[in-house]
Amino acid sequence: MPVTWPPILGVIGLGIAGLIYVYILRHPVGTDRMREISEAIQEGAMAFLKREYAVLAFFITLVFVLLY
Repeated sequence: MPVTWPPILGVIGLGIAGLIYVYILRHPVGTDRMREISEAIQEGAMAFLKREYAVLAFFITLVFVLLY
């Protein structure tokens, strides 16, 4: 495989991902109940990520101090 293929295939992959993104955005969001559930899931996911990043930051700081 020539060296030029991976960047070309990467650009093609990004283009396809963009097309899929636009395709999904064109569809309706759903009913009011579906939006309510979606917002609850998003709120829970963001709370999880906030907690995850706090633990990760502590761990990274601890490892940095120990290695220093």
